[in-house]
Amino acid sequence: MGKQNRRKKGNKKSGAAKSPNQGSAAPITSKSSLVQRLRHGDLRLKHGALTAASATLFAPESLAKNAPITTELIQAVSERVMDEDTPCSMVALGCLGNYILFQESQKNANQVETLLTPILLRKMNQACDEVESIAKEMIAFEESQPSQEGDMETVESKKKKKKGGKKPVAKSMEKFTLAIMEQWSVLSLCLHAICGLVESTATTNESSSVLYHERELFLGTTLRSLRLGAEMVTVLASPDTNMKKSIATKENESNIISDVVTYAIRTIHSACDDNPQFVSSLLAANGGNDWKTLIISSVGNTVLPTLARLHCCGITIICRQITKSDELTQIVMQQSLPLLAQCTVYSNDIASALHKQVAEAYQVVEQEKKDEMVEKDIIRMVDKKKESARLIARRQKQIKAEAKKAAKEAMEAEKANGDMEETEKNMSESKVDMDDADQAKEEAEEKFEKAVNAWKNACLPLKLSIEIVTNAFALVNANERGEGADFGEDDMGWNSDQEEEFLAASEAQQQEFALSKDDELYINQIISTGLPDSVLAVFGSIFTAIVSSGKNNESIHSEVLEDLTDAVRKCSQCLGNIVCNTQNSWKISENDVVAVWKDLSQCLQAAKDPSCNMNINVSAIASAVSTMGAFLRFHPLLVKLVNEQDLEMILSFVLITAPSNNKSEEEMDIISDIQKETIGMLGILCSQTHPRVVNERICDTFLTLLSRSMEISASVIGEVINALIDMYSADEGDPGNHEAVFRSKGVLDAFQKSVPVLKKKIKSEESKGDLDFEDAEFLKEVALNGTRFIKYKKSN
Repeated sequence: MGKQNRRKKGNKKSGAAKSPNQGSAAPITSKSSLVQRLRHGDLRLKHGALTAASATLFAPESLAKNAPITTELIQAVSERVMDEDTPCSMVALGCLGNYILFQESQKNANQVETLLTPILLRKMNQACDEVESIAKEMIAFEESQPSQEGDMETVESKKKKKKGGKKPVAKSMEKFTLAIMEQWSVLSLCLHAICGLVESTATTNESSSVLYHERELFLGTTLRSLRLGAEMVTVLASPDTNMKKSIATKENESNIISDVVTYAIRTIHSACDDNPQFVSSLLAANGGNDWKTLIISSVGNTVLPTLARLHCCGITIICRQITKSDELTQIVMQQSLPLLAQCTVYSNDIASALHKQVAEAYQVVEQEKKDEMVEKDIIRMVDKKKESARLIARRQKQIKAEAKKAAKEAMEAEKANGDMEETEKNMSESKVDMDDADQAKEEAEEKFEKAVNAWKNACLPLKLSIEIVTNAFALVNANERGEGADFGEDDMGWNSDQEEEFLAASEAQQQEFALSKDDELYINQIISTGLPDSVLAVFGSIFTAIVSSGKNNESIHSEVLEDLTDAVRKCSQCLGNIVCNTQNSWKISENDVVAVWKDLSQCLQAAKDPSCNMNINVSAIASAVSTMGAFLRFHPLLVKLVNEQDLEMILSFVLITAPSNNKSEEEMDIISDIQKETIGMLGILCSQTHPRVVNERICDTFLTLLSRSMEISASVIGEVINALIDMYSADEGDPGNHEAVFRSKGVLDAFQKSVPVLKKKIKSEESKGDLDFEDAEFLKEVALNGTRFIKYKKSN
């Protein structure tokens, strides 16, 4: 209520004239809801309400904290999208785009998607119509202008100048530019929102409005936006024209058009993922002409933004995976992979230079903020001193003797006047200094923003290219796990008498992963481009750079460090896919595999070293552990080459914990991933014959972790139980039998305590949605195996 009152008073002070017609409208009181104001007939009131909402409820910060936004409010905002007033429509689109992208919890996501999809697509088509219309007018206007070279003018143009009947070309083109850029902005905002819908809420089933009910309209509208944007970008890159001079004069204007191109292709790329029906529609759009002229040709079009070209590469790779035609394979090999190889490169020199610019610009901004605080303190001191001088002057006047001479009084008055003039002069100079300080602060912030954008422009293509390479190696498609039997539940989670049936069903669901001959040939062709080695090199270069900064006691700006860590994570995911599918074609020699293992081991050792890990967070550690685990899992020869130092390092990460003052849910999930991966690595190592001392060391670590069973997740408990079953299942007389350790360490007691805890945690986490179906089924199988293992050990 208070904010509404302040806004109402602010409007009164604006000095806007109130027409008679406005006075006849029913007044909106401060108690009126936001929905009512959005639906009011007064354009200014609607625009004001939208602007206020965009800065409060629909601000990214508020949405990240689950701002209370109802479906009715979304409906009211969506109604403003189709307003004829473009600024009002743009603010509404910005609100909806923020809601789609930043709202953490969207319980009515499908309902919102169904509501917004037709509105956004209709607005996109309308904006495309306006862009085409204004562009034609601009071209016609430019062609109608007389040719003027140097100081020569036609007789007709001189007559028009004398009459004053025609405005200069620049001013007329400026009007066209303002009109067309408004429509490009609308198109950009629509695509941001549509892309968010596709990436966050859309599915391929009947509940999806974007990719099911509105698929053809969505595809046609998005391709149309892409075509218009690509044409305009090409025009702006052509020789100078009045259109180019008018539009490309401001960096943000040309960037808006580039954003349209990038987001149009990104939206199509996202829609293709795991969606064969959409891929078929794309390949058949406009008889296949759109696919060839817009997607394939864009890969090699250097005029287009790099991100847009990379998204085109991603589309070609997805299409090839679904159709597996020879034509698409050639397109991927000849056009997409060379661009990916070009972008999958990390230069320490360039990255260091860009990071240095960000760091220096940030320091200037911080210094300007400090200077501003100091200046404010000085001004307060000056004001305070000025007030004291007046009081002193008054007291001096009171104690002056009447006997003083007039001349002396005149001199003192003159001196006082001089002091006042000096004070006024100082105040004036202070005001000028303040204006200069404000300008310096704005310049520093602008420089910092440019430095961050330069870093992002260099970093984003690298991360996207790694994602696409990851997808290129994601060829193994296991059949979906069965639903399994429906077992009755007891107080421990399910009926233990039906374990045999469950175990038999789970064994029947095991799938073997194998590449087809076509996929194997395809993988070998990708390897020949050097992309796997490039991804590994990027991983090592970034991790080494982070370690080096720690050794040199250099801090890394938070945004830069976040991007570097994210790139390392993406590299780890990519290497996992590569290692899984290239066991017989990449890094197959012992020397190569051992070299990679040693490098990864050094990364993890550095992560443990306090002298060089100041910039390494748990996400980077998880990436290194995951990559190391992938090599150990798919290159069995490493099992016999792991030394004692490696073993101790792996064991230390099994017991990793989050700092007591920083236990965020995300960080705890990452720590669980590290623990599960290292436990799995130890399970692999224990599959080979090993001495008792090693078995005892590993057993102690596992039991220590199980003693924390109430603090760790069900997945971690399941991994430990699974590993212990493998360690102590060998029959007597088998070289891998360590029954003596099992008995002496009290492993059976630990099992009897931990298996019931695991069952309860599975049930609890599954009900909360913390476990998906496959993970839950796997853990249930582990728990049942644990129960069987207890019975087996008791009977022997």
